[in-house]
Amino acid sequence: MSSTAPTPSDNVAAETASALKGKEGVCCIEVSRVDWIVEQPWQRAPQTKSSGTGFVISGEGILTNAHVVRAAVDIRVRLHGSTRRFPATVTVYAPDVDLALLDIVEEEKDDFFQRDAEMLDSNEQEEEEERPLSKRIQGLALEFADDLPALQESVHVVGFPTVRLLLSCVL
Repeated sequence: MSSTAPTPSDNVAAETASALKGKEGVCCIEVSRVDWIVEQPWQRAPQTKSSGTGFVISGEGILTNAHVVRAAVDIRVRLHGSTRRFPATVTVYAPDVDLALLDIVEEEKDDFFQRDAEMLDSNEQEEEEERPLSKRIQGLALEFADDLPALQESVHVVGFPTVRLLLSCVL
């Protein structure tokens, strides 16, 4: 009987899958922006597109960096594992600490916090539909540690660094 030892790439794949488990609340933020031209303040630059990462927090909000939504004219939010994009608005903008809080537009909020039916079996789907919005949000919201990590402790950095369709995880 022969057994094969796991390869380093198998270990990395397993660690990445483990790190991404429970991260359903990580979002890709897609932004259309129009900046002011500093040298000609009466004019605006052509529209550009960019993207960044955000995540669902308790209280129906999505936390992201302020630089991601700076000068935004249109914001779309897509949950990890979903292809549907939802319109959002900036409710809090704090450039001094580079944080912004987004809110999904009211008409779309119920659909946004509904987990994808494709990912659930029929019993789970019925249970999900019966759960109130506050419980669905709680299921997506990421949990934070109470303390700062110790020196040399492993941490997970999760986001959409370059490709808007793929969630990346660094261990």
